[in-house]
Amino acid sequence: MIAARLETAQLVYEAALALRDAGDLNGAYRLLSRIEATTVRRQLADQLRRAGQPVPRRTRANNTRGGLTETERSVCELVAGGARNEEIAAALGISVRTVETHLSRMYEKTGQRGRVALALWWQALGE
Repeated sequence: MIAARLETAQLVYEAALALRDAGDLNGAYRLLSRIEATTVRRQLADQLRRAGQPVPRRTRANNTRGGLTETERSVCELVAGGARNEEIAAALGISVRTVETHLSRMYEKTGQRGRVALALWWQALGE
């Protein structure tokens, strides 16, 4: 009830924390996704995994700016910073194969051919 009032008052972050404190980890995760509160959302994802619960997935309809998902944006940022696939995988807690899959999809979505082109495209966006 408090979380709903906070959300109505456009205090989404506070509403998410209220949901977390009330034990509604999924609801808190979804609210934090909406405002792209990455650090706290990752902490909640870890809590959900430890509790044996699935982490809510974003749908294609929830893609962020530029047509990239949040994870793809994170990969792109790391690529632009010069990180190798192994470093990206370690930083994001995903496998190297998943990084490769994200890169393939990003090349297709952005029309870029290769890491350097993708990094330059990302930097031109000013993200």
